[in-house]
Amino acid sequence: MRHRHSPAALVLAVLVSACGGSSSPGGDQLASVATVTVALASPSVGAGTGTTATATLRDGSGNVLTGRTVTWSSSAPSVATVAGAGIVTALTPGTATITARSEGQTGQANLTVTVNPVDTVTVTLANANLSQGATTQATAIVRDAAGNTLSGRVVTWSSAATGVASVTAGGAVTGVGPGSAFITGACEGKSGQAAVTVSAVPVASVTATLASPRVGVGKISQGRAVLRDAGGNALSGRTVTWTSSAPAIATVTNTGVVTAVGLGTSIITATSGGFSGSTTIDVTAMYALTALSQTAAPSAAVIQAPAVKVTDGSGSPLSGVSVNFSVTGGGGTVSPGTVVTDANGVAALASWTFGPAGAQSVTASTASAPALVFTGLSRDTSAGYDVTFLFVNQLSPANLRAFVTAKERIQELVVGDIDYVDADLSSGMMASCGGPAIQQRVDDVLIVVEVRNIDGVGNVLGQAGPCYGRPGLPGLPFVGHMQFDSADLADIETRGLLEAVVLHEMMHVLGFGTLWPRAGFLAGSTGSTPSFTGPGATSAFDTYNGGTTYPGAKVPVEGSTGAAGTDYAHWSEADFDDELMTGFLDSRVPNPFSATTLASMADVGYVVAPLTSADPYRWGTATVALRAALQGGDERIHLVNDVRKEPMRVLGPDGKPLFP
Repeated sequence: MRHRHSPAALVLAVLVSACGGSSSPGGDQLASVATVTVALASPSVGAGTGTTATATLRDGSGNVLTGRTVTWSSSAPSVATVAGAGIVTALTPGTATITARSEGQTGQANLTVTVNPVDTVTVTLANANLSQGATTQATAIVRDAAGNTLSGRVVTWSSAATGVASVTAGGAVTGVGPGSAFITGACEGKSGQAAVTVSAVPVASVTATLASPRVGVGKISQGRAVLRDAGGNALSGRTVTWTSSAPAIATVTNTGVVTAVGLGTSIITATSGGFSGSTTIDVTAMYALTALSQTAAPSAAVIQAPAVKVTDGSGSPLSGVSVNFSVTGGGGTVSPGTVVTDANGVAALASWTFGPAGAQSVTASTASAPALVFTGLSRDTSAGYDVTFLFVNQLSPANLRAFVTAKERIQELVVGDIDYVDADLSSGMMASCGGPAIQQRVDDVLIVVEVRNIDGVGNVLGQAGPCYGRPGLPGLPFVGHMQFDSADLADIETRGLLEAVVLHEMMHVLGFGTLWPRAGFLAGSTGSTPSFTGPGATSAFDTYNGGTTYPGAKVPVEGSTGAAGTDYAHWSEADFDDELMTGFLDSRVPNPFSATTLASMADVGYVVAPLTSADPYRWGTATVALRAALQGGDERIHLVNDVRKEPMRVLGPDGKPLFP
């Protein structure tokens, strides 16, 4: 049956078709964005990784819209960033909100960035083969389980053999001694290693010298060997072999101690690493009783005028021998020119006055013995550090020589001039400092020397320390006091320790041990394991004296458990053993003045010579075994209570002394 439509029905159909629904092609281009929904492929990711963000756009009827422009942003770009296509990159741990915006509508999703656990640490060295003293850089690459490199992680460095190679907190590796060591980088419980091989810097030259190249029979002279590499750098910790070409004239120990046993000349040779250096020692029938080398100002007289002793072949003194003393360099004067030996075989000048600035020399000669040369250096007082003595008592030639020799060694090592002080100190002000009034200009330090009976042989040998210091801290001394027991001096000289004892005590006057509390470098000053904390001495202890492996606080000082009178003012005897500035001095073996001691003087304010000027010494290889083999217990001297007890006073602005 055929149906007919009415005109009204046709109009309604046309209207419906014109307002049609969303099924028509391209209809979503006409609708507005009503909602934006953001989804993250992974809402929690590790730092250094990433994820993808997807935005779904819908119209008011919930229909998905496509082809619309979407703008992306992150609420915390330092935590995570998002690119235009929704590519999210995680940077650092934290949270960030990822936002998509389209046609004024937004949607968000929260992202958590976590710390990726460390899975592996790979360590590499820029150079796996080092020479002693050379440095290379260690690098650690830290990765997670997926192999991603992790940044910003803390790596802790260590060396399995610090005596071979050391490593800093920043991974700088330095060759210390020959051998191999593993360098470890550790991070969050994981670690990696790399091996480094350290080879010894070869010895390129050996220079041998003697403290006294000309001595009499029965006397000793200390040999010193300086080893250098091809670059001229001093080497330490090497084995040196000593030999004498004529043992019937002079013998030499394996520590370089030369003993004269007969008249003549012997060549003393030091050998190390296939290289040798030699010097000669003359054992003569005329030898010096006084210092062989001295320093003084131009036109000034030396502290100890030259004196010699003349003996026959058996060592017995010869009297009536004419000794001629002549100026052979520098233009100075001597008085008198010729001296006849006395009953003890001694010929002594009355005075030796220096000429203009420069090298000085006086030669003593006889018809029966080789000539003997005394040398000197004439220099202005402002050219270096100067030690001046005020002797309360008259000293024997041997005692005076010890003071002059110690003074010269101090002036070799402490080199910087210090401003003078115009001292005006009455005898009352000096009552505890030897007693003499001092009204003079002092440059750089004046030491009052006093010899008197203290307590007999074997107890207190002497006491020394500063009396008056310059204003400020630590207040370098300008007047000091050295007091010795007259009963002990002969015994100390017999043991061959007089010069070492005098040098040791003179160091206390300058401030070793005595200025440490004022300078703030003495830690643990009431305990059993104190330490000197000056940065120079700490570095020298490690660099020059082998202290990198020392297990305690540096630099070790004698504490409350030490022998009486040595506490808190000397290096630890148990650690430093035969070093000059412990509380004990050893007979028949050297007592070296170490680089650590020299650097400690720089710490308290002195200008010192290069640390290579110090004596060879290495912590951990002290002469305990050698001392046991060469000497008995009675040949080790304890410097009981040798530090001056009175506090150092300083001058105030008015020039009058104040208590510190």
